[in-house]
Amino acid sequence: MYSASSSGEIRDNHIRAAGVGVWLDGSSHTAVARNRVRNSATWGIALQNGSSGNSVSRNVITGSGEYDLLWDETGDGNLWIKNRCDTSNPVGLCEP
Repeated sequence: MYSASSSGEIRDNHIRAAGVGVWLDGSSHTAVARNRVRNSATWGIALQNGSSGNSVSRNVITGSGEYDLLWDETGDGNLWIKNRCDTSNPVGLCEP
């Protein structure tokens, strides 16, 4: 699992069979890009607890136990760009 708090990058990783692949918990200005996340127990990539101003782009997420992408809808200014996945909460964060 990778996690970040502020102003960082999580990029070009292959993450497999983690509890959560990438977890931003109250994070700001973090770029999560071009990662491959497979078979996470709960979430592939998650933004929670007021995470704001983050960019989640061009990731491939598959086989997550609950959701490939999760955002608890707190915080603002997060960008979700061209992520390939099957499930998200809220609906609509994945691109086909």
